[in-house]
Amino acid sequence: NRTTPPRATIIHTATRKNRKIQLSPHLACTLAHYALHGNAMNPDTNQIAKYPELFRCSEGYLWIESCKDDFGRLCNGHGPNMKTGTETMKFIRVDQIPKGKFATYLRIVATYQPEKENPRRICFTVGGNLIHYPGKISTKAATVKIMINSILSTRGTKFTTFDLKDFYLNTPMNEYEYMRI
Repeated sequence: NRTTPPRATIIHTATRKNRKIQLSPHLACTLAHYALHGNAMNPDTNQIAKYPELFRCSEGYLWIESCKDDFGRLCNGHGPNMKTGTETMKFIRVDQIPKGKFATYLRIVATYQPEKENPRRICFTVGGNLIHYPGKISTKAATVKIMINSILSTRGTKFTTFDLKDFYLNTPMNEYEYMRI
């Protein structure tokens, strides 16, 4: 029988926009465990949850803010901390989709990453199985295996890494692709 520690005991405190969130030892440990697997957990049910459930939970306003941040990053910015965005995504009416083009779907992926400034992470994925793009659809990129092999086999090699979160955004395309939100 596992006993749950009292909720008043705090071992982890997260801060988001001047709001302090206090977690019990059991919940903090569980969140850290699920973070290793790229999941998010509903604090009300202590179960792994997807975004539609998370934005309705007691911390829903925090998940909604994270989602707004990702929309801002992909569109024209969001709030005082993000004046501009990548303008990768633009909103149009359904009747503006050209004939012969089909709209794919947007999937919102939520993960909890306690090591980040904002641990509630949102990522948008587009249903690639419904995109029929006639142009080139790949980007030349080094594989991890080739990169590590090169580093280990070259004497005196120096290595650095970069955050490539926007690597594929704003890649020039001959035609627009569409998705429904």
